[in-house]
Amino acid sequence: MATPLTMPPIVPSTRGALYLSRDGGCTRSLLWRLESSAPLSVGRLGAALERAGYRESSAPPGLHIYDGRGEDRVVFVPRTGRIQLRLSYLRLGERRAEDARELGAAIASALSFGFSSERAGDGDIDRADRDRGERT
Repeated sequence: MATPLTMPPIVPSTRGALYLSRDGGCTRSLLWRLESSAPLSVGRLGAALERAGYRESSAPPGLHIYDGRGEDRVVFVPRTGRIQLRLSYLRLGERRAEDARELGAAIASALSFGFSSERAGDGDIDRADRDRGERT
């Protein structure tokens, strides 16, 4: 489980908290990981995502994929509890970290959870990635 990061919870709660961090394989700030301090069921997360404007779409067995506004997606793996935010590549590079924080906070609010995220100097990371020609 991720350690709580530097930003204090936006929505304080005793029910649980979601922690946002950039996914380890991501170099363009398009993939983000949400980790929950409390177990989540497909039904509970699905209902919360619907309240946040997402709709479940078809997915391979063992995955639940929720499509949001634009081309953003949330992927949930119930067996492991993994929640991944997949931002649309159409989002502006310099706004992606803030967009991920806003989406994470909206999901946490729909779950009545607290929320914490990293503070990102992501503009510098994105620039370094472009220089190396890496993609996510």
